[in-house]
Amino acid sequence: MLNSETLQHKLLALLDQQMEPLQIAEVKGNLQQGLTLSNLTYHADGIAITLPKTQLQLTAQCLWRLTVCINQFSLQQPQITIDTASLPPSEPDDNQSNSGFAMPIGLNLPQIEINQLALKIDNRLITLDHFSTGLQANRSNHFHLLPTQINGLNVIETVENQLLQKLEQLDVTDKPTQEKEVEKPMDWQALKQALNQPLLDKKQTLKLPFSVEIDTISAKNWLYRQQNAKGKQLSEQKLSELMLKANSDDQQFNLAKLYLRSTIADLDGQGQLQWRDHYPLQFTLKGEFHQQKIRDEKGEQHTFPNSHLTVTADGELYAKTNINATISGVADASLSSQLELTAAKTPFSLDLVIQQAKYPLFLSKSENPATDQIRLVKTKLNVVGDLLHYQANLQGNVEGMHSPTVDLELNGEGSIGDFRIQSAHLSGLGGSVDLQGYTSWQNEVIWDSRLQLKNLNVYRYFHSVDWLATLSGELASSGKVDAQGWQVDIPVINLTGSANNRPINIQGDLALSNQIPLLSKGFQFDYGQNHLLLKGKLAQDSQFDLTLNAPDFSGLYRSLDLAAQGEIRISGDIQQPELDLNLDIAKLNFDTLLLQNADIKGKIQSDQQNIRGNLALKLAQFKLGDAVQLTQLQLNAKGDEKNHQLNLRSQGKPAALNVDLQGSFDRNAERWQVNLKNGKIDTLIGQFNADKTINVDYLNQKQQATISAHCWNNSSLPLCFPQTFTAGVNGHLPFKLQQADLRFLKPFLGDNTQLNSRFNLDGEVNWYQDKPFDAKLNLDSNRLSLVQKLDYRRFALNLDRILLKSTIKDNNLKLNSDIKIRNNGEISTELTLTDLLDSKKLGGKVQFKALQLALIKQLLNSGDQLDGRINADLSLAGTAYSPQLHGRLALTQLTSSMPALPFNIKDGFANLNFNGNRSTMKGEIITQEGTLHLKGDSSWQMLDHWQANLSAKSDGLSLNIPEIAKLTVVPDIHLHAQPQHLNIEGKIDIPRANIDIEQLPESAITVSNDEVILEQKPKLSADQRLNSFNQKTNAFLSTNINISLGERVLIKAYGLKSRLDGVLNLRQQDNQLGLYGQIKLLNGRFASYGQDLLVRKGEIIFSGLPSQPTLNIEAIRNPTAMENSNITAGIRVTGLAESPTIQVFSEPSMSQDNALSYLLTGRSLSSDGGNSGASLGAALISMSLSKTGKAVGQIGETFGIRNLNLETQGLGDQSQVVVSGYLTPRLQVKYGVGLFEPLAELTLRYRLLPKLYLQSVSGTSQAVDLLYQFER
Repeated sequence: MLNSETLQHKLLALLDQQMEPLQIAEVKGNLQQGLTLSNLTYHADGIAITLPKTQLQLTAQCLWRLTVCINQFSLQQPQITIDTASLPPSEPDDNQSNSGFAMPIGLNLPQIEINQLALKIDNRLITLDHFSTGLQANRSNHFHLLPTQINGLNVIETVENQLLQKLEQLDVTDKPTQEKEVEKPMDWQALKQALNQPLLDKKQTLKLPFSVEIDTISAKNWLYRQQNAKGKQLSEQKLSELMLKANSDDQQFNLAKLYLRSTIADLDGQGQLQWRDHYPLQFTLKGEFHQQKIRDEKGEQHTFPNSHLTVTADGELYAKTNINATISGVADASLSSQLELTAAKTPFSLDLVIQQAKYPLFLSKSENPATDQIRLVKTKLNVVGDLLHYQANLQGNVEGMHSPTVDLELNGEGSIGDFRIQSAHLSGLGGSVDLQGYTSWQNEVIWDSRLQLKNLNVYRYFHSVDWLATLSGELASSGKVDAQGWQVDIPVINLTGSANNRPINIQGDLALSNQIPLLSKGFQFDYGQNHLLLKGKLAQDSQFDLTLNAPDFSGLYRSLDLAAQGEIRISGDIQQPELDLNLDIAKLNFDTLLLQNADIKGKIQSDQQNIRGNLALKLAQFKLGDAVQLTQLQLNAKGDEKNHQLNLRSQGKPAALNVDLQGSFDRNAERWQVNLKNGKIDTLIGQFNADKTINVDYLNQKQQATISAHCWNNSSLPLCFPQTFTAGVNGHLPFKLQQADLRFLKPFLGDNTQLNSRFNLDGEVNWYQDKPFDAKLNLDSNRLSLVQKLDYRRFALNLDRILLKSTIKDNNLKLNSDIKIRNNGEISTELTLTDLLDSKKLGGKVQFKALQLALIKQLLNSGDQLDGRINADLSLAGTAYSPQLHGRLALTQLTSSMPALPFNIKDGFANLNFNGNRSTMKGEIITQEGTLHLKGDSSWQMLDHWQANLSAKSDGLSLNIPEIAKLTVVPDIHLHAQPQHLNIEGKIDIPRANIDIEQLPESAITVSNDEVILEQKPKLSADQRLNSFNQKTNAFLSTNINISLGERVLIKAYGLKSRLDGVLNLRQQDNQLGLYGQIKLLNGRFASYGQDLLVRKGEIIFSGLPSQPTLNIEAIRNPTAMENSNITAGIRVTGLAESPTIQVFSEPSMSQDNALSYLLTGRSLSSDGGNSGASLGAALISMSLSKTGKAVGQIGETFGIRNLNLETQGLGDQSQVVVSGYLTPRLQVKYGVGLFEPLAELTLRYRLLPKLYLQSVSGTSQAVDLLYQFER
C-alpha cells in the first residue's frame, strides 16, 4: 500500500494537519520515482524552518535485506532561524546506556545534497553554498563515508558591546555575599590521589567497534568574520582549502592525509595508530603560520612574523610516548618530551631549548623593548619526574625588563602545590645575585626567600648614567596571600655600596599588610652626609616618625640637586591621624623643575567629630620648564571644619591666582560652603578681577557644586556667569561675553598677523549623568578685521557682520550663520547634524551670495587682474561619513589678466550641479581668440572613496608666452582623480606657432654640476619633483598626452630658422616622467661659423627624459655660395643634447682644414693662392662678430643710434668690417674698413619714399645712386 502515490500524499497531508507547526504547500511525485516537497515550513518556540524544495527518493526493495536505501536526499535554499533563549528546556534522558554499538538495519545513502543553506543561531549567521556526501553502513561493523564536499561556508558573528557585557558581569559578581555561590576550596588530597593513578588504564582496550572508511572530505572557501552591531568588521579569517582522508579497521587507524590552507596557517598532517600490543603510533603535523597584521587591545597594529611549527608523536601509547616539537619565526625553540601515560603518577621527562623568545610578543608605540619586554636567549629547561614530584634545571640568558643580559642558572624541585628553589645564581649588571626560596599555592600563597647581592651596578638596570650606584648585601622576604588578606615581611635589609663616589648604607626592616600598612623597627638610608630615618608603624594606634637631614643630596641622581631638612610625625588612628609637618627645602632642581626655596609647616589634628589645624606654604622662584614660572607663592590655611580660612597669593606666569577663602564643612550633611573673596587672576591676556564675592556650596553626596552669579572683569575678555549655576555629575553653566575684543589673541599670534574685532557672545552648557550634554551659543559682531602679511604682500579681510547661532540638544546639532564681507558678498548657513554620537546625519543648507574673486587680488603680483562672482544654493543630506549635496554652485563673470598666464580671460563661467553623492560641472573660459570648454563630474559614496573627472577642450586657443612664443593650441585633455591616484591623458594639437627666442630665461639655464651655490636649496628635476609629490601625498600620478605639431609651426632661435613637424608623447609610468617621439626640422636655415647654412637633415628624437633628446642634424653651406657646386661642406651634430658631437664634413671627403675652408669661404685653401688665407681669416672674424651683434646693438641704443650693427662684407682680400646704423628713421650711415688692404668706404642712404632710396658712396670711387626696392 505504501507504494501508492495517492496514499503517500494522504499520509503527508494527515501529518500536515496533525502537526500544527508543520506546513507543506505542495507535494509532487512518490518515494520510488522521487518525492518533491515544496515550501515546507516548521515554526515552534525558538525555531523557524523554511525548506523551499526538498527531494527524496528511496528503494523499497532494500527493506527485504534489512537495509534502508535512500537514493537521493536534497535540500534547496533551506532557511533556519534558532533563538536559543526561546527554546523550551530539554528534559534529561534517563535511558542513556553505555552498551556497545549495534545497527539494527543497514543504510545506503549514495547522494545527500544541500545547497544555499542559511542558518541563524542567535547572533551568528551561517551560510553554506554547497554540501554533498554519501553514506553506506552495513549491519555488521562497517561505516563508509563517500567523497564529501563542503564549499562556501561563511560564519558571521555579531559581537555585542563587550564593555557592557563586562560591566554586567561585574554587576553580577558584586552582589551581596549571600547571593554569591560559595566557592569550594580545592581538595588537594583528592587531586593527588587522582594523579597518583595512571591517566590511561592498560586494562581498557582501544579499538573502534566498527571499521570506518572516509574517502575524502574536501572544503573550499570558508570564512569566519566578527563584526560589531553596526556591521564594522573586527576580524576575519579565511580557509581556502581543507582535505581529510582517513580509515580504521581491526588492525589500525590511519590518517592518510590532513591538508589545510587558510589565512592564518597552512597545515599538513598524517599518521597511524595500531590496535595491537602497546598501541604503536606515529603522527606528524607540520604548519606554516603566515605573516599577518593583528591588532592589540589598544587598537594598535602589529605584524605577526612568518613562522614554522612541526609536531611529532611516536612510540607506544600504552608504554612510552614521545612528543617532539620545533618552532621558528615568532620564536626559535625545540621541545623533546617522553610520557608514560599508563604508569602511576605519569612519569615524564622534558627538555626545552629556546634559541630566542620574547614576551610579550608585541609592544605598543609608547613601550620600550629594553624596559617592557623580556627576552630569552640560548635557554635550556630540563624537567624530570612525575606529576607529584619533579626536579627542574634552568640555564640560559635573560634580558629586558630594565636589565641587560643576565646569565641564569636555577635548580629546584616541586610538585603540583609547591616549588623550592634549591639554588639560583644570576650573573649580570656587573655583579651577581644568589637566591634561595620556597613558595606554595595550596589553600594559600606563601613564600620565603633570601637574596645575596654582590656588586650590582644599578645604572645598568635603568639603562641610565643618571644614577651611578653599586649595591651589595642581603635581603630576606616572606609573606602570604589568603582569603583574609595579605602580608609582606622584609625582616632583613642590609645593603651597602656607593653612588657617584659617595657611600650608601641601607639598614633596617619593613613589614606591610592589609591590616598594618607600614611597620618598621627602624629603616635608615644614608648617602654621604645625608640621612633619612623611618621608624614606627601606621595602624589604628600609629606612632610614625620620618626624619630627613640632607644638606647636600646632589649626585645620588645626576639631574637631582636637593638640600632639605625636616620632620614628619604621624600619630593616632591612621583613619583620623594627627600630623606634624616641618620641612625646609633650601633648593630643589630636578630635570625641568627648579625651586629656589620652600618652607612647609603645619599641624593637623583629627577625631571623629572634627579636623583642625594650620598649614603654611611658601615657595620662591618655582619653575617647571617654560610652561610655569612663579616668582613666589604663599598659602596659609587655618581653622577647623566649621570655620576655616585660606589665603593664596602668587606671582608669575602663565597665570597667577590670588584669592581669600572662608569656608565651613558640615560632616553629617557632607556639605562644604565656601566664600571666595578678592579673586584675581593675572594671565598673558591681562588681569581678571572678580566683581564680587563668589559663593560655592558643594554637596558631596550628590557630587554637585552650586556657584553664585559673578563676573571676571578684563579689558579684552569680560567673562560673566549671569546666573547661579551648578557643576558636578550634572551641571548647568550659563555664560556671557559683552563687547569682547579679539585683541586678547595678540600674544598668541605672530607679528605678521593683526586681528581686531568687537563681539558679543552668550550661551549655556548643560551636562547630565544619564544622557548626552546640550548647549547653546550665540555670537554677533559688526566688525572683524584681519590683516596678514605674506612675504611682500598684504592680505586684508574685513567683515561687516558675523552672526552665529548654535544649539546642541538631544544629541542633535543645529548651526546657523550669516557672514557679510565688506564690499563683497555674503555667506549664510543653516546646518543640522542629527545623532551626534552615532549616525551623524546631515541636513540644512549653505548659500553664497555674490562672492567676488577680486578679494584674492591682494595675493597676486602688482598689475595682475582677477575677478568673478560666486553664487551657491546648496542643501545637505546623508551622514558625516557619506555626505550628500543638492543644489548648484556657479562661478560667473570670470576675468583675468596676468603675465604669468599664457592668455587673458575675457569672460568665463563654471556651473557645478550637485545631486546627492554626485556632481556635474560645465564651464567655459573665453579668451580673445578662443574658448576653452570644461566638463566634469565627481562622486563620493564614502569620503575616502571619491573620484572626479574633468575634461578640457577647445577648437583653438591662442597662447602668448612672452619672449618665447605665440602659438595656437587645440587641447583635448581628460583628468581622472581618486584617492592616491591622478591620471591625465589626451592630446594637444598645435596647428600654428611662431617660436622666437632671443635668449633663454634664467630658469632654463642650469648650473654646472661641479658648481655649488652656498645657502641655496638644491633645485629638483621634474622626476624628483614628481617623486616628492607622490611621497608627500601618497599618490600616484600617471600621464599620457600626445602632442602633434601642424604645418605652420615656425622657430627662430639662435641663428636657426625652420619649420617644425612631428608627434610627441608625454607619458609618466612608475613615477618616471618621459617624453617620446620625434621632431623634424624642415626648410631650415642655420647661422653658424659666420655663415648662412641650410639644414639638410634635422631630427630631434625623444626616448625618455625630456632633458636628454638625441640630435641628428646636418647643416650645409648654400650651394650657390660654393666655388664648386659639386662639393658639399657642412657640420653634423649627433648624440645627446647634453654632450653632442659636432663634426665638419664634406662630400666628397677631404681634409678637415680644407672642409672648414669650404664651409667658411666656399672655396678650397689652394684655389686662390694667398687670398685663401685672407678669406678664411675673414670668415673667422665674421663668425666672431656674429656673436657680438646683440652687445653692439645695445651700445648703439645708449648713444641714440638705432640698429647699430657690426659685420663683414666682401670676399678674400676685399673683405672689410662694416659698421652701420640709423641716425634718424630715414637716414642710414655705413662705414667700412678693409681687413687686408687699406680700403675705406662711407655710404649714406636716405629713404625718400617707403621703397625709394637715394644713396651716396665715397671711397676709392665716388657714386650717387637712386634705388628702388621690389617685392619678391
